[in-house]
Amino acid sequence: MTKQFQLWLNKFDFPKIILAKKIWRNIIEKRQQPAMISALLKSDLRSTLSESIITTSFISLADLDFSNLDISTANYLCQKYCTHHFDLLGSGWVSLNYNQKALGVEGNVYESSFSDIDFDFENNWLAKVLPSFYVQESKKLFDIIRKTNNAYNPIDWHRDFKSGFRFDSQQTHATQYGQIKGEGIDIKVPWELGRLQHLPQLALFAAILPDLKNTIITEYVCQIYDFMALNPAGIGVNWSCTMDVGIRAANMLVAYDIFCQLDSGNLIDETFKQHFANYVYSHGYFITNHLEYQEGMGSNHYLSNVAGLLFVASYLKSNDVNDNWWWLSVQELLFETEKQFFSEGSNFEGSTSYHRLSGELITYCSALICGLGTLRWHQLQKHTQKQLQKEPFINLKVLSNVKKELDALYKSGRVEGAIGGNLQMVYKAAMFSKNITKHNGEITQIGDNDSGRFFKFSPCGKMISNHNAQEKYENLKGYLTMYGNGDFWDENNLNHQTYLSATNGIFEQRIFDQSQNLFPFENSLVKSIISKNNQDAS
Repeated sequence: MTKQFQLWLNKFDFPKIILAKKIWRNIIEKRQQPAMISALLKSDLRSTLSESIITTSFISLADLDFSNLDISTANYLCQKYCTHHFDLLGSGWVSLNYNQKALGVEGNVYESSFSDIDFDFENNWLAKVLPSFYVQESKKLFDIIRKTNNAYNPIDWHRDFKSGFRFDSQQTHATQYGQIKGEGIDIKVPWELGRLQHLPQLALFAAILPDLKNTIITEYVCQIYDFMALNPAGIGVNWSCTMDVGIRAANMLVAYDIFCQLDSGNLIDETFKQHFANYVYSHGYFITNHLEYQEGMGSNHYLSNVAGLLFVASYLKSNDVNDNWWWLSVQELLFETEKQFFSEGSNFEGSTSYHRLSGELITYCSALICGLGTLRWHQLQKHTQKQLQKEPFINLKVLSNVKKELDALYKSGRVEGAIGGNLQMVYKAAMFSKNITKHNGEITQIGDNDSGRFFKFSPCGKMISNHNAQEKYENLKGYLTMYGNGDFWDENNLNHQTYLSATNGIFEQRIFDQSQNLFPFENSLVKSIISKNNQDAS
């Protein structure tokens, strides 16, 4: 090691060996990138996989409490989502169709090269927006969409809909950051949409709006096909951050679980289920090969990777690969919970909003681990661990201890004290949010707030007018001129009550009763997941 390099290392507080390994890993990845890109453009997991159809369910529809969901709000949001209008990261309720004009960011407005695209019924337009290798399979998916709903208008999943800039969907995930060469462009905007967090919310609306149920299920099917068609694994901006891949996988699966139970008309047919299972597997495959892992340096990104992988591995049928993913995700969930939360429950990232994101991740994942069916548990017990080819490695000693503790849990049928004391930190994290909540129900904001969430189930906010929204939010200047006056659902990102209600589904403590009474759905969902503890989930 040269003297100059040693002096440079001394500028950093964290261990030099970790920094050196990180630098070396980045060098290797850059060397491998051309080969990886070439391989991506010559393979399509959507057409080569034949994963078993997902029949596992962790949610019982009869257990879910929809009582406090407001019908008028549900109707409003349902209409927005089904006409492809979304309010994400302060965008206002914007149409995300290919020809939509953007409001712009501080005067920076970009025109999409596909603003005048012709959606021909032969689906030849896909050749303009995808690498040639993927067009054939995407055409097949859009043929299904046309047969399902001939009036369906495709969503532009690759656009920063605030500035109007469109990321190149003919390029791989590895090239997306390099496309940002102008002012006002935010890659997080398409990422936020690509998490598909509106789909579980649509599932709730289908349950409480029976006259719209079939319309909503049909829209869900079309949107999933649309996303699969325009986002092959590893292609485009929606695969450029593994955190969002993990969150998307979990949201797709929970929505699927609920929708399948609501579907009395076979709108979610075997063809869809096969495509869906293959696509879910591709998420697990991508996550394990693109973990945002840095030894000694945890983050909510890596925690989201682990959470998404846990949901994928739990829902997919047991086999050597999926079981290996399950054990890895459980191990890393325990490690990261211990690393990322302090003893009093606060999160190391120093942001009260990031705290909720990380808190939701460990709450829902802990419930899923506790809710694993006994049949699947016995399959996992027999699992012969095969090591991953890259870090993080599965620690056989830790794995053995986790197996013993989980086995004791299944024998006793009790949740308390399970998974290595991890649930104690889940409780403390929720108590931290509880303790920083003011009388108006909002938390004290400290640090960044990008409104990041794991799941968004119950709507939390209030209805205002477009005029009031423009007055309230500086970045919405010109919104009224573009969209006219009307209702505007204003989400409250400082209210953590849904998170506290979910956590109380595990602990049932009176201190969280107010949150549970305000948002009973989240509480009932977690209880439903855990109640699968002594049931068979094949």
